[in-house]
Amino acid sequence: MADSGLQPVLIFLLYFCPALSGIVVAVRIWRKRKDHTLGGDDALIVVAWLLAIINAVITHLYVNAAYIGYHDKDVPKNLDKVKIAKLQYALAVEYNPVVCVVKASFLWSLQRLRSRNRWIRGSLWAIQIINALYCVAALISGMIPCIPLAKQFDKTIPGKCYSPLEFVIGTVTVVLITDFMVLIMPTWIIYDIQMALRRKIISIAFLSLGFIVIAIGILRLVWLTNKFKGRGTSHSVEQSYSAMECNIAIIGASGPTVKYLFSFIFPCLKGESRKQTSKYDHSSNTNGLSHTRRTRSKYNTEAYDDLDTVSAQQDSYEMKGDWSWRTKNDSDAHSDEQRMTMDPGAFNDGIVKTVDWTVTSREEAMLQSAKHKPVIKDGGSDTGRAAVQPTNVV
Repeated sequence: MADSGLQPVLIFLLYFCPALSGIVVAVRIWRKRKDHTLGGDDALIVVAWLLAIINAVITHLYVNAAYIGYHDKDVPKNLDKVKIAKLQYALAVEYNPVVCVVKASFLWSLQRLRSRNRWIRGSLWAIQIINALYCVAALISGMIPCIPLAKQFDKTIPGKCYSPLEFVIGTVTVVLITDFMVLIMPTWIIYDIQMALRRKIISIAFLSLGFIVIAIGILRLVWLTNKFKGRGTSHSVEQSYSAMECNIAIIGASGPTVKYLFSFIFPCLKGESRKQTSKYDHSSNTNGLSHTRRTRSKYNTEAYDDLDTVSAQQDSYEMKGDWSWRTKNDSDAHSDEQRMTMDPGAFNDGIVKTVDWTVTSREEAMLQSAKHKPVIKDGGSDTGRAAVQPTNVV
């Protein structure tokens, strides 16, 4: 019996990656459901994970059919080439939607922050549109590699096919470029949020896990190029690159959840959310104002604990309006206690203040004053009316 070589390791990687990303997705959904912040981005990430599972199953079937992982000398000569071609076709069609849906989910999450910077908003929409157009184009191109389609599985049939090598190079290149564009956005957005510098760095680090995806994408491009040029080898685990790329992208798109999980190991990563409330309660005063209560609540921004728990109403975030907001004299630009500014007509919820007043009427003020003020007599006659000071009348 031939040695299976690296095939068991390869199959393990195919299912370990979606299992790991599945844990992250499950925790993400659980947290956001508990906080009542589930959104469309979460639905998309679940769809992407399901597609990643399908990708792993198809890859597993292809690995078994093509004896991937075996030493080249142990691979049988009588392989079912039609079955292998059909599985390759399924992988080509199914791969691009996974990465596109993950990017759409991540971009949607960033859009939910509703940055006041119009350049950020415009860039997010531009990348969303590019990603959507690419997804449709790549899906259609992947579904029709040959005319007629049967030629893809039987090369003896007359017809035309595009070069698979050129298709792979083109699609992977676009994927890498859009990956890089997407990964720039968190740094830009975090820099534009009122947040302490240390937490900015931590947030950017966890939201930049997608750089691992770019590295794997480059390795995948090199592997596929060598494979189509006939320089590949069966004895390797490179076939798992697609599964690894898809699932690490899912994990990277759930950076705040990864931070939450790591916080159990490294407590310093836990957020320091706090609500400061001061109340001033005056039951009465000498001016007749019977009750005054003032409450001020301030919510500190969390280091993107952020994106998983932020609501569509942007309860906890203060976006800096534009780049001109920062000046060299702005000493608290990276402080949690940063000044809050309000443009005319702009939405700002950095400081939440509520003031409760208990208002007394003219008659009540007169009655209260009568208890503490002498009755004024005009011309020796007692009018019976208490003197009312202006401060007592509201």
